[in-house]
Amino acid sequence: MPTAPTSPAELLDLVRKSGVVPAERLAAAFPDPGSLPNEPQQAAAALVRTGVLTRFQAQQLLAGRYRGFRLGAYAILDQIGRGGMGAVYLAEHTELHRKVAIKVLVTAKDDDQKLAVERFLREARSAAALDHPNIVRIFDVCRHGDVPYLVMEFVDGETLQQILDRDGTIPYTAAADHVAQAASGLQHAYEKGFVHRDIKPGNLIRDRSGTVKILDMGLARSNTNARDKLTEQLDAGAVVGTADYIAPEQALNVPNVDVRADIYSLGATFFALITGKPPFEGNTAQKLLNHQMKTAPHLSSIDSTLPKGLAGVVAKMQAKKPGDRFQTPAEVIAALAPWLGNSSRILAGLSRTNLAIGADLTATLNDLARRSSTQLKVHSPDQDSDSSAVDPSQAADETGPIAKLETTRSPSGKMNRGKNAARVPSGSRKKAALVAVAVVLLAALGVYAAIEFGSGSKQPQPDPARETAQTPAKADPPKSDPAPKDNTPPKVAPAELNLYRLDLTAQQPFSIRSTLAVPQNNPTQKNYILLAETGPGKPPKDWSGRCYNVETQMEFFAEMAPGGMALGIRNVKGPGSAMLFTPTFAAPTGVVRLRFEYSANVRDRRFALRFKPTAPSQQAWTVANIASSGTVWRVEELVIDLKGATAGYFEFHNTDENSETAVSVRSAIVTSAPTGSAPRPTPVPPPTVVAFDGWTEGESLYSLDVAAIAPYRVTKEGAKLESGEAEKLPPGVSGRCWKATATGEFRREQFDGSPALGLTNFTEEKSAQFAFELEKDLKLALAVGKVYRVKVSYRTMADAAGTMTVQSTDFKGVAHAKLPNAAGAWKSAAMSFERQEGLPVRLTIDNGSVGEGNVLFFRSVEVVELNPPKK
Repeated sequence: MPTAPTSPAELLDLVRKSGVVPAERLAAAFPDPGSLPNEPQQAAAALVRTGVLTRFQAQQLLAGRYRGFRLGAYAILDQIGRGGMGAVYLAEHTELHRKVAIKVLVTAKDDDQKLAVERFLREARSAAALDHPNIVRIFDVCRHGDVPYLVMEFVDGETLQQILDRDGTIPYTAAADHVAQAASGLQHAYEKGFVHRDIKPGNLIRDRSGTVKILDMGLARSNTNARDKLTEQLDAGAVVGTADYIAPEQALNVPNVDVRADIYSLGATFFALITGKPPFEGNTAQKLLNHQMKTAPHLSSIDSTLPKGLAGVVAKMQAKKPGDRFQTPAEVIAALAPWLGNSSRILAGLSRTNLAIGADLTATLNDLARRSSTQLKVHSPDQDSDSSAVDPSQAADETGPIAKLETTRSPSGKMNRGKNAARVPSGSRKKAALVAVAVVLLAALGVYAAIEFGSGSKQPQPDPARETAQTPAKADPPKSDPAPKDNTPPKVAPAELNLYRLDLTAQQPFSIRSTLAVPQNNPTQKNYILLAETGPGKPPKDWSGRCYNVETQMEFFAEMAPGGMALGIRNVKGPGSAMLFTPTFAAPTGVVRLRFEYSANVRDRRFALRFKPTAPSQQAWTVANIASSGTVWRVEELVIDLKGATAGYFEFHNTDENSETAVSVRSAIVTSAPTGSAPRPTPVPPPTVVAFDGWTEGESLYSLDVAAIAPYRVTKEGAKLESGEAEKLPPGVSGRCWKATATGEFRREQFDGSPALGLTNFTEEKSAQFAFELEKDLKLALAVGKVYRVKVSYRTMADAAGTMTVQSTDFKGVAHAKLPNAAGAWKSAAMSFERQEGLPVRLTIDNGSVGEGNVLFFRSVEVVELNPPKK
């Protein structure tokens, strides 16, 4: 155990043992050891003031630790930091006097030493394979006994995270420069077959000259080196990366993550540099879920002074689907070109990539640099030259495609530079030449035609976000021609306009498996979670699939069917809740004709077609229940009155729980239809309250005896509380969470001197319910054509509110009434219904609120027969 020195002599003895200071240097600094202060702490301070020791060395020696200050030819000067696999120290070569950074492997007690060493050496191999000014270089791999360490380039600067912690935010022009430099390093790594997998502000360091370098290749993986496969077991079953900046596919531990994951993380880093914080807040689980589900706030909505084009670049970098992002780091640099006022560092980085190879290109760059050097001036942040500003658009002739890169969309549809575009100060001719070379080099990437961003662009959206209102698709604005063209959509038939057509001729197969989860901090929210994605294809534009119930799983797929490719949905796990969503379409007349070809081998003999208006004030409703077709393809044509809606989308619902069955659609056409068109199916309306005014109450057919039920209190998850259980519910009465994965509480207790039944939702609203089998078990003789009334005495606690519903045993609504919040008082509610032909009916009482304190109690339930008014 280390022993702290008690005198200056003991301190000097530890200094000699450590080997950190050559004996001659120590003697030259203090020829008379007696001249040191008498206290060890004061003596150590004197050694620090004279430069014999560093503060870190003095602290370690005063603690009695003298071992480990020498690693081969290097003397440890300071501890810089500590990473996931080791501690990083500032060291100096004792002969060359060159400062380096040394990373020493440090393993936890439960780590497998062999695997930890392999991962550590993987970082060494990754860094050694890369040689780029924007990546921290590695000089050597050594061992001190059994402990390996890396000798790396020392960067005299601070990480971008340290800058954020100190300054809060970074100006967007500087942030764009930093991100472009990092992208240059990632481009080099990409060309060498490496993916970093942990890009974040803490792994980007800026030196005193303004150069940004990528740190920590510990999680990097080679996609081309077979030796790197040996360490995949290190990552098996674990999510690697940092929750604040991790790409959606990386958070799911999807194999073969590529450079587009680094682009997503760099986009999230870009967001943090400008706003001062990562895109999403919360605990680790919430952040990972948000990276899957939520679109990061658009920077234009956070700061209206930011160029909209720049905000569009950041949004595109953070697209949820890898295919919707920039595909290489070079494309990121090209998109950022309008805001890179000084591109000399970017040029230095790009010159070390494959993009700069080629004699013809080099000659062209040099020639253009010579011609441009007398015309274009820029200013480097570390120079104090002429500060006059120049509008970057004046450089159009010199900068070619870069100056023409559109950043905002004008009302006419033409792209132009935003009015908030950064202005570039002028500077030296040497810098101007570098800028011109960089501009042409970027132009050589050939990526501009594929890049579209800015205020008029559609930002990438996660597939499942279809519960919220969607904006109707807009026609492209007319071009500025002398004679404006007629943009009226082509007529499909007289008085009908083509609103949408599904075209699967070029569709490739795919399979997307997903589920829903409820966040712990918001039990009323349902979050989409991608589980797996396979196949070469992607969903058609704006089509998506998802579950309705939490903890269930569904598959959204495209596969070859007789006659061509088809889209389909099937339920994989849990109660059937698979849904397929069409794109949003505009319906100017409010009446549409839907013609679709489908195959549905569902066991319940039908699937539902619903319409969802985009207007928040309008409710979705079931258009029709479509008959099963088995394995045969059928065509269904419906003319649908949209009930005042002028835009919306269709939902196909597969409620079959069998994972072997599916609902598939091969073609779909939506056209407008004039009001009065036929045939028009009768939509299934939601259950409503029928008052039956003037009817009088007759015989009481049923009354619940709550006092006869023994007191109990039980929590159940989706399970039905059968009659005859310990709760002693009477025959014909049961309690359950009808949503299979929801959790609720059911009780019978004394309440203000009255026995009452109570129910609470813990996880999902409108799930916990008591059900009364009026005919099947309670044996009420409800005659067809007769009218009956249900009366309930209820009380709500806190924010609770509920509903009571009479429905047939196949869940079709007959009558429905709300139980509004009663503010702690006992209230009465009633509804009347007419018994129709069909299956037996039941009564359900539901609690529509969530939360432990939001309890719905009822102390009486009665069913009476009504007599018609006297004539």
